[in-house]
Amino acid sequence: MLSGFLLSQDDEKLVLSLPTDTAKRVLAAGEIDELIPREQSTMPAGLLGQLENRQAFIDLAKLLFSINSGGTGELRRLKGEAGVN
Repeated sequence: MLSGFLLSQDDEKLVLSLPTDTAKRVLAAGEIDELIPREQSTMPAGLLGQLENRQAFIDLAKLLFSINSGGTGELRRLKGEAGVN
């Protein structure tokens, strides 16, 4: 069982982005028994309530949009700037 973001899907394959893996995971369509969309967000429950203020939320949203549009290269760049491995 895998849980990730569906990047693309066709008759031959399905491509996932997994939260624990920087590479895309390609699965043959014939290997998939069932595809179950999640109803809830992948954001941890209660995370927004832990943010200090509106600006912290805006900063988090900017980070997520930046990673989403820039892919793993952008994620690596941002982690390097922050000194996080």
